[in-house]
Amino acid sequence: MEEPVKTNAGQGFGIASLILGILALLIAFIPCIGIFALIPGIIAIVLGIVGLSQARNANGTTGLIISGLVISSLATLIAAVWLIFFSASGLFLNKLNEDNKLDIVIEEFVNQFEKEYKDDKDTEIDSFGTDLEKTLEELEKPDSLNAEHQNEDTSSPDSSNTEK
Repeated sequence: MEEPVKTNAGQGFGIASLILGILALLIAFIPCIGIFALIPGIIAIVLGIVGLSQARNANGTTGLIISGLVISSLATLIAAVWLIFFSASGLFLNKLNEDNKLDIVIEEFVNQFEKEYKDDKDTEIDSFGTDLEKTLEELEKPDSLNAEHQNEDTSSPDSSNTEK
């Protein structure tokens, strides 16, 4: 009994399916961008199915094609999970904000935060402002040390002339 000869039918589609499946798998693991792995994943699945159909009709090898199908199916599944996750979180936020509950929660948080930290913040700002005002007043006053240095500078050349 002779075993039928295996052909290369469907191998091109299998390679394309494998490459797109790997690309989709890499994209699928990136948060927030993983949804976009659906496109190459679905294309890879279609190419894998076409390649598998051609290989079975012409007695071709199917190992490469099946591996492309498995990887692209896994990538598409991961991308679909991302899609479901983001859709569910969007629906949850819409439901939460339906009666302005989200705004109420944010306002309550801000009010609570202000109650706890407003006194500390205000006293620090007030003390900083008073210190700043005192410093500015001191800088605006004629400085006695600077005036003495100016008098010495102007008097020292005169005094040196008298001594000579």
